[in-house]
Amino acid sequence: MFTSIALAIINLGSMNWPRFVAIFVLIDAIGYLPGAIAQRRAGIEPIAAPYHHLYNIAHSYLTAAVVVGVWSAASGSFEWAMLAFPIHLSGDRGVFGNTYKPIQLPFEPIPVDPTSLLKIQAHDYSEETRPLSSRVWGEES
Repeated sequence: MFTSIALAIINLGSMNWPRFVAIFVLIDAIGYLPGAIAQRRAGIEPIAAPYHHLYNIAHSYLTAAVVVGVWSAASGSFEWAMLAFPIHLSGDRGVFGNTYKPIQLPFEPIPVDPTSLLKIQAHDYSEETRPLSSRVWGEES
């Protein structure tokens, strides 16, 4: 990330800023916003898997490489605005800790009621920690 930022700073004058900003914003406009809106509307209920897939595809280095390859082939060369991809993706992972979004988990973190944690701590786990055979056959450990 720091290398990409350093290259962007060094090449400030030759950077096509409208393209840089467009790509930087487009990654989240395509990959994050639809899922975030759907999750806020759904509350704590699960949202459809395509929202997770959209995020994962838009925030993939493989997708970024394909887009940069097509972009450079169409324009005839690489350009500094393409640094928007590694800066955005590295920032999401390194600064914000965002990785891919598994379908099994909520799209956005859901606040947890602290009292529910107390119930978990107070639960008697002795039954679960006994060997399975003793639980099945009623043996005491």
